[in-house]
Amino acid sequence: MKSKKLLLFILAPYLFFAQTNIKADYVMINTFTKKLDKKEMMKEHPKMAEKYFDNAIELLMNNNDKKAVFQLKIRDSISSFLLQPKNENESGINIAYIISKVAGNYFTNLNTGEIINDKEFKGSAFLVTYTKQDVIWNITNEQKKIGNYECYKANTTYNDVFKDAKIESRPIEAWFCPSIPIKAGPYQFSGLPGLVIIVTDNKTFTTYLQNLELNPKDTEVEKVSEKGKKVTISEYLKYESKNL
Repeated sequence: MKSKKLLLFILAPYLFFAQTNIKADYVMINTFTKKLDKKEMMKEHPKMAEKYFDNAIELLMNNNDKKAVFQLKIRDSISSFLLQPKNENESGINIAYIISKVAGNYFTNLNTGEIINDKEFKGSAFLVTYTKQDVIWNITNEQKKIGNYECYKANTTYNDVFKDAKIESRPIEAWFCPSIPIKAGPYQFSGLPGLVIIVTDNKTFTTYLQNLELNPKDTEVEKVSEKGKKVTISEYLKYESKNL
């Protein structure tokens, strides 16, 4: 009898959150803070016009105050992660919003780990699918408090295509909160034993949790579009690299 009570106590947070609907806002900002070596950059990306290099760096440095806002909704173990409309009063270029719009929206089955990225590329719609094997996490013992959340650090990589049409891996650093045992997070970065509070792409762009609501009244999760062509992430990257 005691063992049953102990088990119930241990599992209580998980049982609670498993039945909890969630709505959360995430903010993506450009955190570019350092000068890149021009020669090294030209070597890595030979098709980049050198005359645009300084302008690009200046634009990044001056865009740190611009942001893109996403909303994460979870209901019955299904989540949607959607880019919210841009602030109409905002003037000038918003790099964070432009990149976020290109990235598209994400829909995740938290039970199976399958993720669908609804996005467009050169006017064509795609439903890019990820499985658990496409996002492999390395959970570390490093921990710190972020706001009110006690978090642990985890690392992974993801593949992307650059203007020289090469598929390259980028390092990802995430901090998740085990006391919120929901395997969700921004973009395709879910599957950790706790809600992802902050995720950083190679120290250049950062997406962080701004606010979190448990069991809000309007937690209907948006549905995936049926218009796109369904492809695996591997198939999509090969297609993009051939059509840049």
